[in-house]
Amino acid sequence: MARQTNDEDYRREAFDFAKAVHDEIHINHADEAGVSKDDPDLVIAGIETSQWEGEHFANVLRKIFPTLHIICESSNKILTSMHNVQEKETDFRLELQGAGGIVKSGKKTTYLFVSQHGQTHSTLNTASLLKALNDKYGEKGVFVMTGETDNPIGKAVGQSVALGEEWQGQIFHNGSGRRGAEASTAATAAVDYSFLELDLRLATDFVDVMPTYRLFKQRLNSAGLKKLKERKSGLSMKYLRWSA
Repeated sequence: MARQTNDEDYRREAFDFAKAVHDEIHINHADEAGVSKDDPDLVIAGIETSQWEGEHFANVLRKIFPTLHIICESSNKILTSMHNVQEKETDFRLELQGAGGIVKSGKKTTYLFVSQHGQTHSTLNTASLLKALNDKYGEKGVFVMTGETDNPIGKAVGQSVALGEEWQGQIFHNGSGRRGAEASTAATAAVDYSFLELDLRLATDFVDVMPTYRLFKQRLNSAGLKKLKERKSGLSMKYLRWSA
């Protein structure tokens, strides 16, 4: 019998994700400005529709927290870069082609992989390789967004769904099941809804998670928060209709 997840699991997972980004943010605390080119705070990866959803999530995050350094990239490109990853005594260096040139990431970066059915070749293998590197350097910075917990990419980040197994808190599953993201309205809406839920969680729980939130120059006012909630509500009704 598989283990059932609950709201507390998801809340703790969102907390862990936010904390991972917060712990590695590169802000000059003296002037509350400045972002390091290397070691981005968050790298989001996927292919096709999943990559587009990741880019949309990144755009909303940037509007809420403008000082976050976020890179969105194709899982194919990151997997290619993994062939040349440099492992050092205290960190690993992965070179990514950013908009402003080469950007190097390592254990200080949080990685989020998006794969609806959890078995997209490049996304699955890149997540698995980076999870192994994170484990080697004592980090827990690899997260996935997928359709369910019991799939290959869930196992790649160390999650077992067997009864009694501990919840690792590195999977965001949107509840739409194992279905392809492409040409699937319900799956796409479910991913969008889940990312909106995470946006709202980060925005509303920010003070509890990160007492120094002022350093992020949060720009989400009450009107913006209301818009996010209205969009989430609208998606919820559509998702229920499409999945019926």
